[in-house]
Amino acid sequence: MANEQFAPEERAALTRAMLFDEAFALHFLEDVFAAGHVAGTWGGTAQRKGTHDFYNEAGLEVFLWKGSSESMVLMGDAHMRPEDAERASASVRTSLEQLLDAAVGKSRAANLPHTPAVPGGPDPFDVCKNNNLVERPQPLSAEPEAYRDAYATDLREVLLPTPVPDWSRAGAMPRFRSEVGPFVGMSGMIDARGSMAALPCRGEVVSSAASRSPPRPALVWTG
Repeated sequence: MANEQFAPEERAALTRAMLFDEAFALHFLEDVFAAGHVAGTWGGTAQRKGTHDFYNEAGLEVFLWKGSSESMVLMGDAHMRPEDAERASASVRTSLEQLLDAAVGKSRAANLPHTPAVPGGPDPFDVCKNNNLVERPQPLSAEPEAYRDAYATDLREVLLPTPVPDWSRAGAMPRFRSEVGPFVGMSGMIDARGSMAALPCRGEVVSSAASRSPPRPALVWTG
């Protein structure tokens, strides 16, 4: 981008679009370090949420894409420990470095020219409404092999240190359910209180219900 000829307004628009798309992508990159996401999310809403919340709190042992035999235990979301946040931030930092290198024109293993036909605004793709990625055929500014090499190089740097998610339902980790949606709860309680007074002969029984000690009748003689 630094080596391209842009008008100031166009450069500013591309920079904003680049940062918005990167921030959107970093959300999902951070999620792969949460145990509840690594455990896999399928089934109904209650099962997905229950499984997500359980493993985030209880933790999960995982292996990494880089193929090392070394494992680690992840927590997730509000239960993340400092070491979990440090692992996630390392991948986020690598991704941001790639973005900034491309913006300032720093040479990387794979350098691609600007594609003028690509929209200059943030991508409008809505993950809450789309179940499939939208195909957007664009005229490429370089050979397809160059793009594959660039993607493979950048993705390798970011994703190899990330956990391998559980995508298989066969032999999957135990699933859990959580209460989701409106519901009515009921509870019951029995409360019995009382006092007594009697005057056998010339005495009277005084209840200790007004005192702070456990109820224990006391006998007081008046004469």
